[in-house]
Amino acid sequence: MNKLLKISVYLFLTLLLACQPDDGTDEPNNTYRLDEYQSNWQKRKLDDRPLSDLPGALPGMYSRIVSAFLLQKGDSVVVYSNRYKNSQVCYFYSSYDKGLTWFHQSSLYGTIIHSAHIQGDTVYALREYMGSIEFGKSLNSGFIWTWSAIPSDPGFLCFANSTTGLSLSNDGIYKSSNGGNSWIKISSDTLSFAKAINDSTFIGISGFDILKSIDGGNTWTQKYNSAFELLNIYKSDQGVLYAGGYSGSVFRSFDEGESWTQIFQLGLILSGAQNAKLNSFCMVDSLNGFAAISFDFGTDMGSYYDYTLGIILRTANAGESWIANYYTEFIHYTDIFATSGPVIMSVGTQEEDNVWSGIYITRTQTLGN
Repeated sequence: MNKLLKISVYLFLTLLLACQPDDGTDEPNNTYRLDEYQSNWQKRKLDDRPLSDLPGALPGMYSRIVSAFLLQKGDSVVVYSNRYKNSQVCYFYSSYDKGLTWFHQSSLYGTIIHSAHIQGDTVYALREYMGSIEFGKSLNSGFIWTWSAIPSDPGFLCFANSTTGLSLSNDGIYKSSNGGNSWIKISSDTLSFAKAINDSTFIGISGFDILKSIDGGNTWTQKYNSAFELLNIYKSDQGVLYAGGYSGSVFRSFDEGESWTQIFQLGLILSGAQNAKLNSFCMVDSLNGFAAISFDFGTDMGSYYDYTLGIILRTANAGESWIANYYTEFIHYTDIFATSGPVIMSVGTQEEDNVWSGIYITRTQTLGN
């Protein structure tokens, strides 16, 4: 009996030590914690991930999920989350307390490939459904949608106001002057991204180039050529423009996109970050801001983060310098924004796997401190 008791105690201590490794020892990936040793950000669960039914999926493998922000109004936030299965479905999740708690709002067949929100409860979106792209409008924060045909299978929407919008396609730029009810082709320029500065001025991205239009998108002029492929442009409340690209590169303009300066490159600081994609910005005020980074594949960031898929960067000096404020091994961060408080939230893509069963949003209300 004493011998059995000693063996039981020994096994208990062995398990206890195995579950609490020394700080200098990496945990196995399958026990990577949701806070990932970082208390400055927390994961909030939106929902459970469904099991994958795609060809080649292993038993117990969860579906690929792509999440992004649909809108934010006051304390209310809406996120859409595409579930990539044989029958693809998009779920919408709402929070009325700045992302603390979430509930399933609604769902629709197909997947949202891009959305645009100007103000109020009206949102616009592009949906891939039954082999084609449709344009959608919701007047009630994504609860109910009206879908219609849109020319040339666009992949990006940009609205300057409730009536004027651009859609970006492989064969050019299409414009609507009636809230998306009809579209006409206005340019053969091919852009991957566009941002409205005012009702008639747009800033756009085409590969390595930043372009500007002052006539509602009809004609575009190159304003900057980058050494890195560019991905997005953000306008702060102070009117400062930030552009992000590969290698975690950051560019800034103080004059509505007329001139640009590269101010940062993550790849120069972190040796494994050359493949980092800076996908989204948010500035809390004139100095403090955050950016969402994704990696195409697991990247060694050292210590516990030897398999990193996403990083949240922080700046405290208007973008002059950025530091890695949070790491994750299972979300490619692609979208980030700030609400009052301030509360900052980030979402992105979760790949097929058999480890993480939930759909998560990453959140902080302490400026990442």
